[in-house]
Amino acid sequence: LFVGKIENRIKQEINKQLNATVEWDDISLSLIRHFPDITLGMEQLRVVGKGQFDKDTLAAIGDFKVTMNLMSAFGDNVQVKQILIDKLLVNTIIAADSSVNWDIMLPSTEPEVAGDTTSSSFMASLQKIEILDGRFYFKDRSMDLVFGAEGINALLEGDLQATKSELGIEATANNLFLTMEK
Repeated sequence: LFVGKIENRIKQEINKQLNATVEWDDISLSLIRHFPDITLGMEQLRVVGKGQFDKDTLAAIGDFKVTMNLMSAFGDNVQVKQILIDKLLVNTIIAADSSVNWDIMLPSTEPEVAGDTTSSSFMASLQKIEILDGRFYFKDRSMDLVFGAEGINALLEGDLQATKSELGIEATANNLFLTMEK
């Protein structure tokens, strides 16, 4: 009943913390797709800069899905089975004045507490990340340099919960390019 109001409130709170605008078109929650696991999905997720980067998209994802063990979502050891990122765009920029578009966190207004050594028992395990049809661009306007990788498909599998992890990574890119001063 209140999904729209909750979703708008989440967007507001995220955007209060960032020097960027975060938007998405649709959010979904499914208990059926990967039963007995739960799947959270987002479509058309976008992070667009503000200020001198107000027309620049830092990141965009066409389809984002996280599948996790339902019962672990309520405990201190969240078990993420899979993260799927389809149509990923990452667009990093260094401006002529050396400022960067990925520095989007606003400074904290809360004072730091000295000597706070409390630790949390929260842990998360991750088994698989898959990226389909990704694009990565790095633009350094101070050097007139552009690097890009397109058609990126990557699969990362392993147990990321252990203090020592063995990961399998398989990745390809269809197109790589580099230009400098034309």
